Amino acid sequence: MAVRSISASVFIAALLFCSLALADKDFQYFRFILTWPGSYCREDCRDGCCMPTTGDPAEDFFVKGLYPYCENKPVKGCNVTKFYVNPLGSMISELYEYWPSIDCPSNNGVKDWNSTWTTYGVCSGLDEKTYFRRALDLRNKINLLSLLKKNGIVPSYRGVYDLRTIQNVIAKGTGATVAIDCNKNKWGRSQISEINVCVDKNATNIIKCPFNVKCWCPPRVRFPPFTLDMLEDSSTELNPIMMAVSE
Repeated sequence: MAVRSISASVFIAALLFCSLALADKDFQYFRFILTWPGSYCREDCRDGCCMPTTGDPAEDFFVKGLYPYCENKPVKGCNVTKFYVNPLGSMISELYEYWPSIDCPSNNGVKDWNSTWTTYGVCSGLDEKTYFRRALDLRNKINLLSLLKKNGIVPSYRGVYDLRTIQNVIAKGTGATVAIDCNKNKWGRSQISEINVCVDKNATNIIKCPFNVKCWCPPRVRFPPFTLDMLEDSSTELNPIMMAVSE
C-alpha cells in the first residue's frame, strides 16, 4: 500500500507540475521529430510532393520539429516573437536540404520555419538562430539514415523489417530508446513515418524519454525509398535564397 501511495503521489506531483508549467509556459524536455519523406509522399501528402523552389533536398530524413514538452503535452504559444529568416543565413543551405517543405505547390520552406518558430520555438528558451542550429545539430548527431543502412536496414520497395530490430539499432546508436510512428500506404501496408527522440532542455543531449511516448506501429513495417524523381516541379519562378520575413 505504501508503494502505491508513493507512486500515486509522484504521478499527482507530475500532473501538478505540468499544469503549472503549461500555465507559465515552462517545459521539461524536448521532443525532436524526424520524418521520412518516402512515406510522406506515399501517404500524408495527398496532393503529391513537389520540388522545393530552392533546389534538391537531401535524400534523407527531414527535420519535422523540435518541440518543448511537459509530460506528454507540447508547450506552445508562449509569446509573439516574430520570425526573421536573415539570422539563419549561415545555415540556410542545411535548412534547404534537411528541413525543406515538399508540399505542393513548390515553395521555399520559409512558411514552415515561421510556423514552427512562432508556435514552438518561442517556448524553447533559445533565440531563433540557436533553436534552428541545435535542431540541425541533433539531426547530424543522430545521422539516422546512415545508422540504419550500416545495420542492413535500407529503403526498399519490397523489404519488410522487424520493428523491434529497428528500435534496437537506433537505441544502440543513439544511447536512448526512441519511439517510431507509422502510417499506411495506399495498399494498407504500414511504413515508417516519424522517429521521436527525447532531448534535454538545452537541446543538445539525447535522453531517455521521461514519459511514455505513444506512437503506433505494427511488429512488421516497410521502409519505402525516397528519390528526387518523386517530386514534381510546380514552381513558376525560383525564390531568392535570402529574404526578410517578419510575418
